[in-house]
Amino acid sequence: MTGRTSNPHLALWVAATGLSHGEIARRIAAEAKTQGHRQIAPDATRVRRWAIVAQLADATG
Repeated sequence: MTGRTSNPHLALWVAATGLSHGEIARRIAAEAKTQGHRQIAPDATRVRRWAIVAQLADATG
């Protein structure tokens, strides 16, 4: 996974809210749109990959 960085904030958000990756993606896209960032449109797979990278980073130190 070269070139990828961890996202501990996302991992914490997923764990704390109990929301599905799809729902988190929808909420991120909606908030980005309200702030004028129409090009930001993650899907459930993207959120899952971000979370996995964060979990791997925690596991490997």
